[in-house]
Amino acid sequence: MPEYFFFAAEELVSLFVSSPTESELLFVTKLFRTTLFTLPLNALISIFSAYLVAEFKFKVTYLSQLWTNLAVIITVIFFSNTLGTLSIVIGFIIGNGLQLANLLYGGSHIIPRLNRFKIRLTGNVPYLIFFNTLFIETAGQMFFLIDRLFYSSVDQGGIAALNYSFIIYMLPVSVFTTALGSALLPDFASNISKGDLQRSKFKVYKSN
Repeated sequence: MPEYFFFAAEELVSLFVSSPTESELLFVTKLFRTTLFTLPLNALISIFSAYLVAEFKFKVTYLSQLWTNLAVIITVIFFSNTLGTLSIVIGFIIGNGLQLANLLYGGSHIIPRLNRFKIRLTGNVPYLIFFNTLFIETAGQMFFLIDRLFYSSVDQGGIAALNYSFIIYMLPVSVFTTALGSALLPDFASNISKGDLQRSKFKVYKSN
């Protein structure tokens, strides 16, 4: 999939940039292709973060997220004059690399157990739940692509207003829902994997 994005970069960029000049198209395409380096890093980060959370290693998982922000801030401060906008992308790549290294180091004593990890859907975990969850998570990410198709049609400042409104909207979700979900879901999953649905239901009702 990253290979497809790399070779189709110009066509994809033209969907989101209205009537670009040749220099603008080349510059945005360069940014896009450079950003693709974050895809495998984020895939690994997601896998190891989910595994560490399931093992109740919350501290390592959430502290590791600081690396991306720190790397972006540092690269922008020191390299924005020479690299321009590219410094943000490079900061993300460096930050993702540091975050992955932090996860691997912080969970080094339990990550070897991944060799015994298998994806298995038993009778206690119906296929319907799995595919419903997969659909919900996928559909929830689509707006990131859909709304950007209309960026060229909004007034100046509209993009910033949309991003700020989204941050305000997500604030209570990030603070409360994500914190509760990260703390409770591994416990629920542990009960379900053991076939103890009654215990899991009891914990769900108790947490409401």
